Order: sequence, then structure tokens, then C-alpha cells
Amino acid sequence: MSTCLSRTLELKKPPRILVVDDYELVRTMFEKIGRRKGIDIKVLKSGQEAVKEINADSGYSLIFIDLKMPYMGGAETLDLIKKDHPELPVIIMTGSRGTSLAEKVIGAGAADFITKPFELREILKKINKYCGTRY
Repeated sequence: MSTCLSRTLELKKPPRILVVDDYELVRTMFEKIGRRKGIDIKVLKSGQEAVKEINADSGYSLIFIDLKMPYMGGAETLDLIKKDHPELPVIIMTGSRGTSLAEKVIGAGAADFITKPFELREILKKINKYCGTRY
């Protein structure tokens, strides 16, 4: 059973999701999804904030991380999170299309990736897949 699924069933609460993206529009979109669907979604704007948050609170079910961010990009953030939390599913968000990138992030420990721009149904599909929910 996936970690996200087991945490969701264990707690019998909506999954807790962390979203890390330097672009405000993406953070706002995820906040709206959380409010509309009753999902506990926290948004942060940097990889540094995400690593600090995960180390302080490891109760997240799923993380979405933007690949390209200033200072600490998504690949470095993924590496640091996976080092201490290898079981935590991480989905990389990217504006790049192509299988080579997908293979690279999956090989680096990401559970999956999603290509920007994305639609609500794509986000919910990823949440449902990794958290065993039906939104």
C-alpha cells in the first residue's frame, strides 16, 4: 500500500498536500482546489521553505514541486526531501515536455510528473492515484 494511501486511511482525514512553486498563480490555483474539494493543501514558494517544512512536519501525504525555481530548484529539493523521507511521494511539475525529463525525475526519486499548463482534472487524478481518494 502506498504511503500516501496508508496515511490517508490511518488518519481518516483528507490528505495533507504540500505544493512548492515560485509562481503565484500556481500556488493560488492549488489553494482554490483545496478549498473547493476540502483538501488540506499548503503552498510554499521555494525549495528551501519546503525542506524546512518537511523536516519540521513530516505528516504530508503528497508533495508537488516545481522543477525550475530560483536558488534551489525542484531536483535539488527532491533530493533533500527524499534523503530523509524516501517513502513520501513527490510529483514534479514542469513546463518542459518530453520523455527524457520524465525519466530523469522518476530516476531521481519522484513518484510522477505533471506538465504545465495543467487542468484541475489532471491534478485531482494525481491526488487520487497517490492518496487513494476520489475527488
